[in-house]
Amino acid sequence: MRRRETSPSVVPVLGLPLFARDIPAAVDLVVQGCLQATSESPRCISATGAHGLVHAQEDPAFRELLESFYLNLPDGKPAVWIGRWKGAHAMQRCYGPDFFAAVMEATASLPVRHFFCGGKEGVADRLREAVAEKFGNRNVVGTHCPPFRPLTDDEFAALGAEIDAVGAHVVWIGISTPKQERFAADLARHTQ
Repeated sequence: MRRRETSPSVVPVLGLPLFARDIPAAVDLVVQGCLQATSESPRCISATGAHGLVHAQEDPAFRELLESFYLNLPDGKPAVWIGRWKGAHAMQRCYGPDFFAAVMEATASLPVRHFFCGGKEGVADRLREAVAEKFGNRNVVGTHCPPFRPLTDDEFAALGAEIDAVGAHVVWIGISTPKQERFAADLARHTQ
């Protein structure tokens, strides 16, 4: 498991490091990271709500996984209230869909390529069309709808090779917590 690299401002909530800023600051970190290629290895980001925080308390392996992520965005208001109470006064809710929309909008005219992973067959392709129409972002270079079962190591390797081949900077995974965080960590081992 990779150790958490030096990251932006965080505050511990239930022992997990949550991003202590807002969506614009998180978007800036993602965009600058993509444009400057500042990371030697893939960076995992989670939009962590109450479900993820509680699950991390019950599952030490999941807790360790979230601790290794580059960013854990506070997806729910209760985490923000706790963070502010602990002194992170700039902390705002970073609702996953709002963060997604902000990144899509911010990268529409930039050379930042996206890859969508998740949903039933055809859902990711429809999302690609919606992103192009709503945000003018035509930088979605691939989609993948994983089966409703754990992927084998060979399947992760093939997906990683596909992502690397299209030069994706950001891989979006939408398959629910905690499955998507585990999927992201497994996939990161197979991408550059």
